[in-house]
Amino acid sequence: MKSLAIFLLLCCNLAVNGQDTIRVYFEYGSSRVSEAEARKLRVLQNDFDLQDVEYAEFIGYADSTGNSSSNVKLSEKRARNAYKYCKNGFAPRADVRILAKGEGVKDNQDENRRVEIILHYPAEIAPPKKDVVHNVDPRCFYVDFDALKYCNIREIKKRGRRFIYIEALPVDLFKERKHYYTIRTRRNGNVSVQRVRWKLKTTGKLWWRKKRWVATIPRASFIQYQFFTLADAPCSGCTEEIFTKDTIILTRDKLYADYFLMDNMQAKLRIFNQSEVKVRVPREYVDLEQGYYLGDTTGIASAYYVRNAVDWTTKKFGKKNQDYYFTKFYLHDSRMPYILQKRKTTECLNAPVWNGGRGGSYWTCGGVRGGSGWALGLMGALEPGVFYHNDTITGYLAAGITFINYTYMHIQGGINTHKGFYGAFNFRYPITSFRLKALSVKNKWQNPYEIEKPGYASRFIHLYAGLDTKTSFNRKYQSFFEGNLHLGLEVRPRVLGLYPEFYLQGGASYDFMQRINTNIYPYAQFGIRFYTRGFI
Repeated sequence: MKSLAIFLLLCCNLAVNGQDTIRVYFEYGSSRVSEAEARKLRVLQNDFDLQDVEYAEFIGYADSTGNSSSNVKLSEKRARNAYKYCKNGFAPRADVRILAKGEGVKDNQDENRRVEIILHYPAEIAPPKKDVVHNVDPRCFYVDFDALKYCNIREIKKRGRRFIYIEALPVDLFKERKHYYTIRTRRNGNVSVQRVRWKLKTTGKLWWRKKRWVATIPRASFIQYQFFTLADAPCSGCTEEIFTKDTIILTRDKLYADYFLMDNMQAKLRIFNQSEVKVRVPREYVDLEQGYYLGDTTGIASAYYVRNAVDWTTKKFGKKNQDYYFTKFYLHDSRMPYILQKRKTTECLNAPVWNGGRGGSYWTCGGVRGGSGWALGLMGALEPGVFYHNDTITGYLAAGITFINYTYMHIQGGINTHKGFYGAFNFRYPITSFRLKALSVKNKWQNPYEIEKPGYASRFIHLYAGLDTKTSFNRKYQSFFEGNLHLGLEVRPRVLGLYPEFYLQGGASYDFMQRINTNIYPYAQFGIRFYTRGFI
């Protein structure tokens, strides 16, 4: 009878209270927490919900080497040092106990050099009835695709079970909408769902430590349904039971813009590449098993981006960094691309789909997006300048037309300082570019959308190779028809709200008329071009 009573008491305790045990290991004779074990302790509050802990035990152990009393002191130091890393995660009401056991009893001495952290949770409390919906039909469920864009998802273990831990940006959408997840499916096909409980909590560390919405839901429910609202279907006509084969609602994978990761991302300009930036994100927010892709500034994934997934690395300048993943992004007109992920979304079974073909339209349930075209840049330009050749300096003022594709061609005509005609044809081939901001001491890791500010990342020093032909003549000034090969530098700073082009180039020239010189002679030119833009 006594044995039966003890057994029943033990069963009641197991049913009422739950606990988790975490182990932290130490080097021989040391009470210092290693960096690997410290990382485990820093994320303890996210993985085990320390705010819900009723009381916790930090139990220190030591091996049997040395004096037993010294080992007791060492085991206490180990327990206290482990507690320091996670003490801020516990609620003020939690009872935390530091215990020193001294020499352990395990045969493996490495196992004895440890601290056991035992987290005790209070009795499980049934959720309020108003948060549980036992029969949701005939309403339709709708996977909240808009809300998922603001979320970071990762899997955790809690009391022997697997859950999905969600962190979301603090947007009003999570206060305005009621989200649910499944908790049970009955034999008759009806579904019970439970309300997602969003809590505002400070998460992250260093520069990404911010207040965010957090929630924990069962893994199986999230994999199948993500989280959803009980509202109108995305298309009309939904009256069947949900989560059954009869529903007209289709749940499928879809690429979406990951606003959470983009909000916790930093970028830095590259010096020798005008179209790329270096990017870093906290490692805790990247799941390498999940595919990440790039889309344009509308968040739509092009075929090129989907074929070329984001390549994350832990290396920076050849050295590993424990806190970040790094990659490179291509900029289009100094705009950052969007990071895309795959999540589930809800659509009608009869929703229109992509109609295919170049220049086609992307159809969705209630919208249409069209294709795009291309253009050749054609600009007018006014240019004052001065050139040196054959020991002579000549100034000029000319107007012209510039054609820009990948290379650069310019035709101009005007008057020189000798009151004679001046005409030229210029061809430039770009070699490389240097960002002005990248050369600045202010080029540091920053919010990537600072780079998108007008003019911030679009100002360069361009190095180019060129071929010029020019001519000049009047009655008093010696005429010539000259060709030259040169190298040049060009920059477009902002001056009085304008973006003039300053360039300096130099090389070797030859007069085909042989009136100036019969040999090759040195050549240099400086000019400023003011553009008026147009397109054909």
